[in-house]
Amino acid sequence: MNFLNNIHIVKKNNQNVSFLMFLCLFLFSHFIFPQTDSTFIKYKKQIDSLVKIKVDSIVSNQKKTTKTDTKISIFQYRLVGDGLTMQGNINRILLSARAELGLNTKKIQFETNPRFTFGEQNTNLAERDFFIDMNASVYHQKKIYAFALGAYEFSNLRGILERILAGGGIGWHIIRKNNTQISISNALFFETTDFVRRTDFKTWRNSTRMKIKYSFWNNRLNFLHYIFYQPSLQDASNVRWNFNMIIEMPIYNGLNFRISVDNFYESFVVDNRKNNDLTTRFGFSWGNKRGR
Repeated sequence: MNFLNNIHIVKKNNQNVSFLMFLCLFLFSHFIFPQTDSTFIKYKKQIDSLVKIKVDSIVSNQKKTTKTDTKISIFQYRLVGDGLTMQGNINRILLSARAELGLNTKKIQFETNPRFTFGEQNTNLAERDFFIDMNASVYHQKKIYAFALGAYEFSNLRGILERILAGGGIGWHIIRKNNTQISISNALFFETTDFVRRTDFKTWRNSTRMKIKYSFWNNRLNFLHYIFYQPSLQDASNVRWNFNMIIEMPIYNGLNFRISVDNFYESFVVDNRKNNDLTTRFGFSWGNKRGR
């Protein structure tokens, strides 16, 4: 009898133990698992926050890099030397040296482009030409800007003792991208020209200029075009126009190989001079200023 009572007590104790284990499991699942979920959510939010901070940091660095890359140097310079030589029935030498200098501020840009050209044909002097200009652009980084200009030149080739001009106008940046730039400008200036062997003249001119610059293969091949049209406002027959094309290929650290083609027309010239001059030159340029 005592043996049976002991068995009954053991069974009852086992039932109590099972109930306690079930109750513990229930409480564990009710309190522990929710805390685990909340902890996971908490860590997930922290990870998301860290990822967002990292992404924002990368984007910010990219923007800073872009701004740095597109920033224009305060002082820009470029030295150019080119020319050609021919030997045979015609002995021809043509040498040209020029500098392109620019000073940039937030509101005003100053540029000057002095140029000297020397040439001989069959040992006779052909070119001994000098040209220098001064340009000041106001709000040059804006879509539309204003500018003032002045220039001085003399030319043995075209029989010009002295030419002086001064004026101003407005310009419009039509397209400004890393590999493509197109702009157009219009100016009004007064000009006085003294010739060697013909009547001098003074006149007001209108000048329209289009500038086109484009690049290929990460600036490994660069093209630059200038087109000028400058009629006199007082004499319709007095016209000048100029087409210029430059091809440049970078070699090393600011040094470029350069091909230049110039086609210049002037209706008023001295006797025994043609109205049109077409020259092709080969040479090099060096500096931190992209070719003009």
